[in-house]
Amino acid sequence: MSDAQTYHDGLIGQGYSAADAVTYTQQHFPDFGAAPAVAAAPVAAAEPVAAIPMAAPAMVAASPYVASTDANVAMNMDEGPSRYYSPFIAIVVIIISLMLPYMTFGGLMELSGFEMLKVMGEMAGMVAEDSDGSGSGDGGGESFELIIVPLLMFAFSPLFYILTAIIGGILAGLKKNTMILGGIHLGYFGLFFILSMTTEMFGFKVHDFAGMGFWIGSLAAIGFMIKK
Repeated sequence: MSDAQTYHDGLIGQGYSAADAVTYTQQHFPDFGAAPAVAAAPVAAAEPVAAIPMAAPAMVAASPYVASTDANVAMNMDEGPSRYYSPFIAIVVIIISLMLPYMTFGGLMELSGFEMLKVMGEMAGMVAEDSDGSGSGDGGGESFELIIVPLLMFAFSPLFYILTAIIGGILAGLKKNTMILGGIHLGYFGLFFILSMTTEMFGFKVHDFAGMGFWIGSLAAIGFMIKK
């Protein structure tokens, strides 16, 4: 190997570019041709190419970490904020309401929700029998027959509300939406109230006999519709 080529290769080894190595070599060895520079070009070209993969592993290594972190955050979001406590509060209120007076007769006698279910079932049967021929001449007979519907709804409201509480507890425990259940519960109460307002028996409406427990249990379903 000639001195010129040795000097050229030394410049390349020191980090000079191929063009600069040829220029400096020709300053000391004017006869140094371009052929060696061309032959050395692959070596010079390989150095910047080798520098690119050095930065690439850091970028590639970072992306799986970021992706896994985002996935973990998404999983935690699904498991955390989706549990709401309002449905559980509604269930507790419904159960407590069944222990309160559901039916009252002018303060002389009161029945809890549990006690009322059996008594109101018997009364509904008595009303159905009396409605066969006890209508008055002022159109009260038709109203008397229609009052059977809200009366039965009122009688079986404790059972309906118990079922609502059980289903609501299952849905809330599974982190499912309870808004539809709350709508059904309030819809039952709304239908009863409308029918009760439009019918009467002996001058009384069915909701006139409703006690504090009935109103509390009916409106407790609002908790099923609150996301908190």
